[in-house]
Amino acid sequence: MFSDRDIRVEALADVTVQVRTASGRPPPPPLVTLNQLAKGPYRVRPTLLRALVQQRINVATPVQRYAFPTILRGHDLLASSSTGSGKTLAYLVPVLTRLMRPHRSGGPRNTAYPVAIVLVPTRELAVQ
Repeated sequence: MFSDRDIRVEALADVTVQVRTASGRPPPPPLVTLNQLAKGPYRVRPTLLRALVQQRINVATPVQRYAFPTILRGHDLLASSSTGSGKTLAYLVPVLTRLMRPHRSGGPRNTAYPVAIVLVPTRELAVQ
């Protein structure tokens, strides 16, 4: 689906990202390419991957390279990066992936619980 031989992918290798953990297990390694989302522990649905391609999203930004594997493996994440760095997509792809998986009920019937909680600092960002 995605070209692994993209100049933009190689350029991302030079970007420095600081990863800090407050507690718990160490974070998983960052993605090298978006192709990794289709296999292994991630298994993002093909329809979602095709939507990324249709939107001309072929390369993960640095924040996405770290956020996708972290969230898809069930870890909590607090991401702080500049405007336009891809934070919204960094949490949207994993949340949509989780919502698209078949529901496995482990609790009482008709139990409701949150799948994801997204906190934003302003009303304008919430509308976005």
